[in-house]
Amino acid sequence: MKKLELIISLLGALVATVATAATFIAKFVKSVKAKRVAEQTIEICNALLPFVEQAESFVHYSGEEKSNSL
Repeated sequence: MKKLELIISLLGALVATVATAATFIAKFVKSVKAKRVAEQTIEICNALLPFVEQAESFVHYSGEEKSNSL
């Protein structure tokens, strides 16, 4: 009877440990994915920044720039 109680208590601790480890791994994987997406977003924003700055210089667009390039 004592052995059964010991086995049941060990199984309970084991289940709790496995659940905690699974939760930690799931959150860690989610965090890694979010970090990768954030880094890619920053990279895209940095690539687009020169184009945005160039577009902001055209405050009064009259069409002359287009007709001169043709």
